[in-house]
Amino acid sequence: MSTGLGIPDAVRAGRDSLHGTPTPLQRPDLPTTEPWPESLPAALHPAPLHCALPESRRRALARPLSLVYAPPELRFLKYEGLGNDFVLLEEAELGGVPLTPAEAVAICDRHLGVGADGVLVIEREPWAMRVHNADGSMAQMCGNGLRCVALHLQGAGAGDEFVVETDSGPHACRVIASSPQAEVEVAMRAAEIDPARVPVAADAPLIDAAFDLEGSTLRLSAVSMGNPHAVLFDLSSERASELGPRLSVDPRFPEGVNAGFVTRRGDVFELRVHERGVGWTRACGTGACAAAYAAVLTGRAARHAPIVIELPGGRLTLEVGEDGSAILMRGRARHVFDGTLSRERLLVP
Repeated sequence: MSTGLGIPDAVRAGRDSLHGTPTPLQRPDLPTTEPWPESLPAALHPAPLHCALPESRRRALARPLSLVYAPPELRFLKYEGLGNDFVLLEEAELGGVPLTPAEAVAICDRHLGVGADGVLVIEREPWAMRVHNADGSMAQMCGNGLRCVALHLQGAGAGDEFVVETDSGPHACRVIASSPQAEVEVAMRAAEIDPARVPVAADAPLIDAAFDLEGSTLRLSAVSMGNPHAVLFDLSSERASELGPRLSVDPRFPEGVNAGFVTRRGDVFELRVHERGVGWTRACGTGACAAAYAAVLTGRAARHAPIVIELPGGRLTLEVGEDGSAILMRGRARHVFDGTLSRERLLVP
């Protein structure tokens, strides 16, 4: 028989005989939890949180440590937006134990894991999304991922229109059609070109500006969509394939950069993106927004009119308004399948 956190009575009795009956630790900001063994290192005792964190992160970290026992299995959902695929996890499934970088890498592994471009952790009340890249790093925002999360939340009862918090700020979402492959519109954040906001090491905004890379002079626009983007027009596919991995880790972009290569074909802009922490992807929503904004700033596209961006995985339609206003992005998202994975087995070689 067992009680509390599943500690067998016999084990609990043996523990108490060795260490004496433990006294519950009292915390004014949290309900009393299970008694803590006296032998537990002081560093592991719960302590009040004083750091300034977003409300969603503060709620997750402020839970009693008696709750941070990872469940043996995690239920997940697989979604894709234009072939940019993600594993979605509800935060409640993590049992209070944050997803680690190593776990994100293992989940995204296409041979030994589920396989994905990233893991999206969803928080509720208020709705929020955290983005884990395939290499274990964190991203502030992911446009294709947000459309997938919006479709999931609509199915979970959020309605057709709602706001999702991200590390780059809140985004209004609207699910236009709720079929298995839906159209979702997202009000992305306003684009920024201030070098300190991208960030990029430059004295002035880079808009179709000369940029030397390993002996070659490129024309580049640096744009922030809550994450950093470098947009380059009219390079050959071969040249883009060569430059993408090198540009994404250029030290002048201290946080790395998503390198987008754009070619115009009539009224359509074709885009390929080498994402930091991911590599070449079939689609990149924030990259499409950055490309559309750069096209407007360089006179290649008009404001307040549909701008069609064709990515390897499909098409996005965007609209750029005045500077400082949200960029509207519309495209499809699809629920592929559900499953469960063993957290215990994730990191087994």
